[in-house]
Amino acid sequence: MRARIGGPGQTLDEAFANQHYAGFPDVARTGRFINEWFKFRQARARQKWADQTNAFFNISETSAYYAYDGNIVIVPAGSVQPVFFYADGSLALNYGSLGDAGGSSPPGSNLDDSVDSENVGDLVGAATAYEVAVAQVGSTRVAQARQKLPGLNLTAQQLYFVGRCMTLCKRNSSSPTGRFASARARCNVPSMNMDAFSAAFRCPAGARMNPASKCSFWK
Repeated sequence: MRARIGGPGQTLDEAFANQHYAGFPDVARTGRFINEWFKFRQARARQKWADQTNAFFNISETSAYYAYDGNIVIVPAGSVQPVFFYADGSLALNYGSLGDAGGSSPPGSNLDDSVDSENVGDLVGAATAYEVAVAQVGSTRVAQARQKLPGLNLTAQQLYFVGRCMTLCKRNSSSPTGRFASARARCNVPSMNMDAFSAAFRCPAGARMNPASKCSFWK
């Protein structure tokens, strides 16, 4: 698996753009749209087959995602900015927001929607990103890993979970639709199934956010 963060450096290079689209046919102004669409799809398939090292994507998107056809985790430039990422900011907060988003993409994309793929991805991504964040505490970036936010007496472990949920802040919908559970559930359910959360916030045994029975992919 590979990762692409930011975007192709040649996005604004006219020569690169001309080369990238050279194999695509001009769209005919007459005839059936479906025929032109098939020509485009064929050209795109040939391009992907010929060049399997570069990933060309929309850098303005604000969601990390997994491109299964190239086995690539893509984090567009639109995601590498507040509130997902703060340069020289709290490492725990960054892992909680951007790290969790990147970690949840591959598992969610590899599962069928009939088994709630996106929700499974949230649970796996939260646990994976947390383990990586904890590992960084013992690295040379320990000062940044333990960095606290002004006015908030929160530990690095607590900031990780704050980072996870602050990216999900939204106006509540009375009738959630689509592939995702509600934002409230996406914040709370992975957290309540992690021992690390109840330890970080000292949730008493049996509390709503520290149930006796927890779901885990790693045990």
